[in-house]
Amino acid sequence: MEILNLKVKFKDVSIFLIKNSWLGFALGFGIAFYQGHIRFDNLLLVLTPMVGCVLFVLLFASALSCMTLSRDGIKFKNWRGRDVFCGWDTNLSVDKNVKGNSNIYLITDLNSNKTYKVPKIVFSYAETKEFINSFSPPNHPFRDLGNESS
Repeated sequence: MEILNLKVKFKDVSIFLIKNSWLGFALGFGIAFYQGHIRFDNLLLVLTPMVGCVLFVLLFASALSCMTLSRDGIKFKNWRGRDVFCGWDTNLSVDKNVKGNSNIYLITDLNSNKTYKVPKIVFSYAETKEFINSFSPPNHPFRDLGNESS
């Protein structure tokens, strides 16, 4: 059985983290330099653990699988991290315009009324588009997500 684990790539996680956290780092360093808590001679002592923490977060986030595609259907991760299976014939609804966060799709299983959050970027990867076009039914809502997220 062919399976495709959808993970956000390291490069995309890095771009997301830099876009969303640069201001906090800049303000923190600016205030620390201004108050004299960080001097240039101990800058390396401060930067090394911070870079290590950022790299750990990046590696952890890029290793997590948000969704798995197979010939039989889709496995979502629920809020507990457990797999929830939906067949390709399951009635799904995709909310593309999420207020406050434009980087995710809200995918709702209309039968069980459960909602799952999936990053938009995973639908723009070539292997994801190819897998969805190969195994999903022609009228499935995932087919047009690859074209919109690129």
